[in-house]
Amino acid sequence: MESIKAALIDDLKSHGRVRFFVRLGFKTADLYLHTGVGQRMFLGQTWHGLGMLGKVSEIPAGENNNTHRIRLTLNTTDTAVLAEMAQNDPIGRACDIYLVTLDEQYRVSNSQVLESGYIVSSEVERGDISQIALSVAGESERWKQARLN
Repeated sequence: MESIKAALIDDLKSHGRVRFFVRLGFKTADLYLHTGVGQRMFLGQTWHGLGMLGKVSEIPAGENNNTHRIRLTLNTTDTAVLAEMAQNDPIGRACDIYLVTLDEQYRVSNSQVLESGYIVSSEVERGDISQIALSVAGESERWKQARLN
């Protein structure tokens, strides 16, 4: 993983409007989500905001880190989302995670890919508020596997 771009750091210092944008490469279609609210245009696509319903765990860096997976969590009351997960087995599918800053009008100002990996596990807990958790293997895990083989 490369260091954070200077333009992103400058944005963070000046206004601190930062979001994670996540592309999930499902079999039927890519799903574009972000940790803010509302819809945002980015990379020619409409990305849908999850607000506090979506979370991205710590993203590991460095070869000595033993936690090589990123956890994406979605809390939802929407049964259509659960049905989509059931129809689109996410295991082995691509996942890209971007760090994005927004300008004063909440348009994308700067961005950088933080991780590009694949989904290795999924868990669904059904309830009044259901939870979907995806584990993503990123570059650090691929590098470690390559050294072991």
